[in-house]
Amino acid sequence: YRFNCSKPPFDDKRVRKAFSLALDRSVVAGQVLRAGQVPATWLTPAVAGYEPPPGLPTDRAAARRLLAEAGYGPGGKDLGRIELLYNTSEAHKQVAEAVAKQWEDALGVRVELINREWKAYLADTSALNYQVARASWQGDYLDPDTFLSLWRSGGGNNRTGWSNQAYDAGLAAAQNDTDPVRRLARYRALEDQLVSDEFPFMPIYIYVSQGLIRPEVRGWFENVRDEHPWQYMWLEPVP
Repeated sequence: YRFNCSKPPFDDKRVRKAFSLALDRSVVAGQVLRAGQVPATWLTPAVAGYEPPPGLPTDRAAARRLLAEAGYGPGGKDLGRIELLYNTSEAHKQVAEAVAKQWEDALGVRVELINREWKAYLADTSALNYQVARASWQGDYLDPDTFLSLWRSGGGNNRTGWSNQAYDAGLAAAQNDTDPVRRLARYRALEDQLVSDEFPFMPIYIYVSQGLIRPEVRGWFENVRDEHPWQYMWLEPVP
């Protein structure tokens, strides 16, 4: 979920961190989606030799303390109603309901779910006309950069209002580094900044592919984008 970092209450990273700490992702993945989705406190999947940082575990007591430090405690006092935007999908609705219930139970906040069709959802998120918004990303290429370059200041896919000059400089350094080991370490440090300190978004789970493949199918290979050109596939009898 993206946070709108341009206006209260989510312009305060303590509030963003509190909402992230309050969520138990295993409930969403294991009790709502139930198809093997991976609960995630990180953003970038393990691709091309990259290992993401662990992020922060659920800690509701710490979440309540952070809200109080930000002037909104106890019980989410003065936060008002939190609007959670999602685009039309039964699965997105179920996840939003589960997340809202956890936030209400853990933080005492009131959450209103707002559903938009795809074009209206895109318009609202692009214009920062939201507080919290459902989001997803599938990599365009097999490299952590496709996930971590999203959060560049002013980037068209950022859509959070979050801007950090140190992050931008670190991203540029990683993109220009020709040493593969050091380059991946730079990206890992950038992601750690996102999921352990700044929280412009809240990771929830990693997608999985769902399907069945007959044993006689050949030319089908797993890949991070789950793309399988039919012209390169064929059938062979199983011995």
